[in-house]
Amino acid sequence: MKFGLSRVCITPRMGTKLFGQPVQLETDGKYTDLYVRSFYLNSRVMDILIISCDLLVLTKELTDGIRTRINEETGIDFDRIVVHATHTHAGPAVVEIFNEKLINTGAQAKIIDQIVESGKGAYKNQVKGKILNIIASRTPGNINNH
Repeated sequence: MKFGLSRVCITPRMGTKLFGQPVQLETDGKYTDLYVRSFYLNSRVMDILIISCDLLVLTKELTDGIRTRINEETGIDFDRIVVHATHTHAGPAVVEIFNEKLINTGAQAKIIDQIVESGKGAYKNQVKGKILNIIASRTPGNINNH
């Protein structure tokens, strides 16, 4: 079994319009960074790639494009690549909803590239490992490895 991890920072630059606010806001500082995090798992039977994006929302069209690019560059089956958004209201717009004109196409393209790079990075970073079945109880020192 092999595992791979990757993390890419997608924190927007100051002045970027934030997506999903009742009143239009722009970044004027940061509390924490925003990331794309990817996890790749390859067993003897199949592999899967899960990509988690600190963004408000992603469309099927956008995620299908990301999945296609990763599939073409890594060989991971399109249907075994999952891309989702964490639904933060403090990130940049990468899709248009409610007729909001918030997308900076240059920033959008960069974030999409970063999502693809994170997925490819998890695939590239794979190392051998194994999953342990551990049963734990609340009693200190009573952990059984099965």
